[in-house]
Amino acid sequence: MKKELFIVLGLAILSGCSGGGGGGGGTNAIVTSPAPQAQNEVNPTQISINGAQDIKAGECSGPYTLQTLDAEGKPLAVLNDTTVIFIEAESSTLYEDAACDVSITSYEVIFSKGASSSKDIYLKHTVAEGFQLAVGADGLTLIAPLSINVSANAAHTFFISGNNQIKAGNCEGPFGVQLRDPYDNLVSVSEDMNINLLAPNASFYNDASCSTAWTSSSLEFYVKDLVAETFYIRVSASSSASSNEAIEPLQYSIQSLPKDASKLEFSDLPDNIRAGSCQRLTLVSQDENHNPSSVSRDIQIQLSGGIFYSGPGCETKISEVILSEGQNTIQVYLKELVAYGINIHATASGFSDGNATIVVVPAMTSKLSFLGEHSTTAGICKMYQMMSSDEYGNENPIASGVAVASFDMQRAGEGKFFGSESECNLGTEGGAKLLTSIDIIEGESVSKNFYFRDTKAERVSLEATSDGFIVESFDVLIDPAAPSWFELSGLSNILAGTCYPYAIKTRDRYSNLSKLSGDISVNLTGDSNTRFYSNDNCSSDSTSSILFPAHQDTQSVFLKDPNVGTLHISVEDKDHRLTSASLDLSISPARPQNILLSCPSSLTAGSCGGPCQIQIVDEHGNPSPLTETITVTVGGGQAQFFEDDGCHTPLSTGQIEISEGISEKTFYVTDLRAEALLLNISHGNLGSDARNVVVNPDVPSKLVFNGSSAVRASDCNQYELILYDANNNESLFSTDQSITLRTTRGGFSEACTGLQSNYAITFSANEHRKLLYFKSNQSGEALFSSLSNDIALEPASVTVNPGAPSRLELVGPSPSSFPLNTCVKWSVSLKDAQGNLILNSYPIQFTSTAQGSSFHSDEACTEAVPMEIQSSLTFYFKGTQESTNAQIQAVSNAISSNTVSVNIIIPATQVSAGGFHTCALLQNGSVKCWGDNNSGQLGNNMTTDSSTPFQVLGLGSEVSAISAGYQHACAIQNGSVKCWGYNYSGQLGDNTTTNSSTPVQVSGLDSGVSAISAGSHHTCALLQNGSVKCWGINNNGQLGDNTTTNSSTPVQVSGLDSGVSAISAGSHHACALLQNGSVKCWGRNNQGQLGDNTTNMSQTPISVVGFDSGVSAISEGGNHTCAIQNGSVKCWGSNSYGQLGNNTIANSSTPVQVVSNSSFSPLINVSAISVGENHTCAMLQNGFVKCWGQGNFAQMGNGSSNEINRLPVTVIESTGGILANISAIEAGGTHTCAIQNGSVKCWGSNYDGQLGRGAGIGIFNTAQRVVGF
Repeated sequence: MKKELFIVLGLAILSGCSGGGGGGGGTNAIVTSPAPQAQNEVNPTQISINGAQDIKAGECSGPYTLQTLDAEGKPLAVLNDTTVIFIEAESSTLYEDAACDVSITSYEVIFSKGASSSKDIYLKHTVAEGFQLAVGADGLTLIAPLSINVSANAAHTFFISGNNQIKAGNCEGPFGVQLRDPYDNLVSVSEDMNINLLAPNASFYNDASCSTAWTSSSLEFYVKDLVAETFYIRVSASSSASSNEAIEPLQYSIQSLPKDASKLEFSDLPDNIRAGSCQRLTLVSQDENHNPSSVSRDIQIQLSGGIFYSGPGCETKISEVILSEGQNTIQVYLKELVAYGINIHATASGFSDGNATIVVVPAMTSKLSFLGEHSTTAGICKMYQMMSSDEYGNENPIASGVAVASFDMQRAGEGKFFGSESECNLGTEGGAKLLTSIDIIEGESVSKNFYFRDTKAERVSLEATSDGFIVESFDVLIDPAAPSWFELSGLSNILAGTCYPYAIKTRDRYSNLSKLSGDISVNLTGDSNTRFYSNDNCSSDSTSSILFPAHQDTQSVFLKDPNVGTLHISVEDKDHRLTSASLDLSISPARPQNILLSCPSSLTAGSCGGPCQIQIVDEHGNPSPLTETITVTVGGGQAQFFEDDGCHTPLSTGQIEISEGISEKTFYVTDLRAEALLLNISHGNLGSDARNVVVNPDVPSKLVFNGSSAVRASDCNQYELILYDANNNESLFSTDQSITLRTTRGGFSEACTGLQSNYAITFSANEHRKLLYFKSNQSGEALFSSLSNDIALEPASVTVNPGAPSRLELVGPSPSSFPLNTCVKWSVSLKDAQGNLILNSYPIQFTSTAQGSSFHSDEACTEAVPMEIQSSLTFYFKGTQESTNAQIQAVSNAISSNTVSVNIIIPATQVSAGGFHTCALLQNGSVKCWGDNNSGQLGNNMTTDSSTPFQVLGLGSEVSAISAGYQHACAIQNGSVKCWGYNYSGQLGDNTTTNSSTPVQVSGLDSGVSAISAGSHHTCALLQNGSVKCWGINNNGQLGDNTTTNSSTPVQVSGLDSGVSAISAGSHHACALLQNGSVKCWGRNNQGQLGDNTTNMSQTPISVVGFDSGVSAISEGGNHTCAIQNGSVKCWGSNSYGQLGNNTIANSSTPVQVVSNSSFSPLINVSAISVGENHTCAMLQNGFVKCWGQGNFAQMGNGSSNEINRLPVTVIESTGGILANISAIEAGGTHTCAIQNGSVKCWGSNYDGQLGRGAGIGIFNTAQRVVGF
């Protein structure tokens, strides 16, 4: 999108008369109509203009008299019709009459032949400013322009300056109240005036802390509003002066935004909810002033105090929710089953809790329930209740009628129901009436009492039925009453010497087994030879009493008596609390006769097995103590025998001694070998006995890989897997068992397909060997491990060697374009077919199609590259000549690598962005340009746009500086200045106004120039002697020579004949940085761009306020200017797009500080500054770039196209990373460019190809590399 600059030129009226004379038509020419003249007739040579010099804006002013004069200044009429054109009257409208009803078109007045020598005109001027009224006509010289000062008209309305967005609760401002006339000119207050400010919720103050209330006499105020809303400030005058009554009140709209969310709150809460209902609740994020405020990030909120759900059906419980970024409400659901008051809470890190109290009321009554204890004692009367409730068990009265609940007698066991405690105690045996049902009546209590009694220790269920109600069953455990007597039971006929068990039981008065509440001592009584024991083989010490422990109702005791006959045994409570019991026995005789062996039928290899027992028995198999000590022999297989259960004390040579008076002996066995074992025992008199014992292997503890320990990549290798226990017995799992094997490279399978790095192999219960395959495409050591902690692997690794060389991979630099004479790092790798690096060494060679290129081993490119590669090789490449699409390749072992294409470029050292074109100065002193070329500004002797950089003709070397203007460009070559492109205003400086598509010499500047700066339609140069000269358009005094006359050759800037260190030309003004660090500017000042605290144009340099020293760089744009002072940036002038970078859009006629954030921290560590048409960019010392101002063409380069950017943003790469390592920047009309490591990168508008990315391809909102750089 191009901007067009229109300049109104005076054009003559051509008559149809024939004859001699007459000027030729052309730019700025005034053409008159020729007519015959007498020899004594003369034409006037001068023209004057007179009239009022002080007028009011918008008023019809005049008359202004135009007078044609002869050479002596006397009035003289024209001999031919002559057109007089008004110039420098852009903001004025000309009229023929004093009422300003008939306008003068084209700013032209015709003096007719022979008519009066004077003309009166009238004008209206709406801008309060000073301007010069001037005219021009062919052959007539204006004696002097008429200076006119336009003052503002009467106050018409109010105007408020300040930010129209504020934060709720903050003290915001300042806001300024101004008076404006009907033409928007600022009007000074001529008398005391009190201002009225009205707003619904806002308060007004005098100070920035909002501590002092605003006074109506102040024209500046601050505002605070706690409510986030859009509101209006109504401004009106309260003065009684009649002049103020015509001032229209103003309604100024302000949007009060909420602060950052900092607290949570439940909104729209009901007074109560019903148990079991699903209630929707709204959770709101608010700022500190209770305004709803969206969260700036996802917030995790913890919910507590109630049972919360995610949806309206209350199906999925939740304890937390996520309030998403940009939202301020979220719905949650609450469901409670218990009727009571609850306090719910919502908590989140960094937020105040949201708390609320809700009362849960019962649901509709639908259930009858039993209340009472779930356990009672046999024979005891127990009170229970029947209660009415809702379905969740919340007590609730019967709504209407009577609920009749009929008891289920069968489910109550032997228990009975009674209506009162007295009847229950009387019982049915005393004639009490049984209760079969119970009534609950509307309006009565929610529960009814009844009594229950059962004499049997049992578990019963209290159940009932009732029409229209659910009746829940109620389990009751009937515990026995306290024990009162013993019961003794067991065999009444026994064998002598045999161990027999007997049971002692405690029962209550109802004959229920009843556990003791405490330990009691029980005496055991028999005859003198009777022995009682506590274990089932009568091997423990005998006793005459036992401890009957608490909480037991049965205790066993064992009896053995060697005597034959009858035996009376009894048990009694030592403390006589329980009734005793007795039993009469008959004992039969027994004698030793046989030897018996008992042993487990299977053992585990390596473990201590047993116990094995030798027993001496009588003929009936009853134990019979020996009458003498004997020795028996035990043996079998490779087993070893021991006396103790830990297998620590061995039995010598398998001999076991059994002493007199005992009938049994215990021993233990172990065997490390898995085998079938026949254990035998023998004695000469008692015979022998044997037992088959199987010694099983222990559980598998290791898995052995039986196969090669070194394999080759991509080969499939077979292994046999064998399970072993800890004693090296091949072992089996008792059930199917899966073992997951892991390898650090490659994979396992059972058929060389479907390889898995974590492979589960299953051993069935009958197998201990499996075949498994291993394959790895990746070379190196493959570590094997088992994910089963109790299974070890042997061996634990396999070495995978690479295959044969198969491919050569060449990796070049990124980006693929790099400056010549740069040593660039490359790498090459020799690999097998699977991509494994080859370990052996092979010869290697490198080739390049780039002339003057070479390969090296070091980053300085001084050492030759090695001629051998082992695995991989890092090398360096250097090109000494410019080359496009150079092909790089390597060859090793008859294997050719991939080909890498690179561009060897001449690096750029300076870039300059014009209106819609861009130029770059290369390291070899040549210049290239690209973009818009409608006026020949690319310097390639054409006028066709190009997105590809073109070499500027005649500037192939020795150029030291360049500058691109609106539609022209200039360069310094060997100290002289050459320019090319648009020349309508003489901005090429060659003493013509003819465009040139090739560089032309600037008149008088063929040497001694040190700096150049091209503006919109003018150009300035800094000479080596510190003086400044400018040329081109001068309608706003931008040439600084104290005139407004254009010049097509350089003119000296007034007062700057020495002491200048830098210059910068803008659209209609220019500035110079002096060697003492101060700044002076000249030209147009309608937006305050000269920085002198006025908006008055200046034809000579004037000092910028506050810049007496410390300035290191300056730059100018459309209507604003910026400078670096002590590492920070200050700007002044137009700010409609935020281009001053001070977080406002208010213009400033004095420098303001560029800030880096909304906290107004200064932007610091700035090393370079560049100002575009309506945007600004700064290069930081760390090589980053920040931009601010207009961004609708993506001039910010931060990935957005926001029109107004009041704060600096960081430029990013097209890949998303921060643009870094920048050495130079330049802002143009609607685009910006920078140099990065010799390459040029640009962003913004590309409609004319100025970004070097293809003409007409829209805009780019991130930094793009210019093709060819």
